[in-house]
Amino acid sequence: MRNFKTFIFIGLLLIIPGTSKSQVWQREAADSTGLDKGQECSLALDSKNNPRIAYYDDDFQDLRYASYSNGIWTVEIVDSIGNAGRDCSLALDAQDRPHISYQQDYLGHYWSLKYATKT
Repeated sequence: MRNFKTFIFIGLLLIIPGTSKSQVWQREAADSTGLDKGQECSLALDSKNNPRIAYYDDDFQDLRYASYSNGIWTVEIVDSIGNAGRDCSLALDAQDRPHISYQQDYLGHYWSLKYATKT
């Protein structure tokens, strides 16, 4: 009897909408140039729910910013002086302007905290 109840319970779960099918992930490359992109990334959604990503590019050791709009990713270099962009954190203001905090290494020994915004 117990196995029969378990069978009925599983059967009901398969009938209930949304429980029989798993959600499908949608994936695409925001920046596919080079090999080591997207390390230490930070994501924010703008007012239209478009993704914006700040991330460290290990190939060139710089901070990059990718924004998605109308089916197109746009990638910008935010800071390429020294080794810039580790431990980045992204926030968008009320006008969807990006604000990014991050670390920058000038001589391999001295890390400084930096802030960038797009004006």
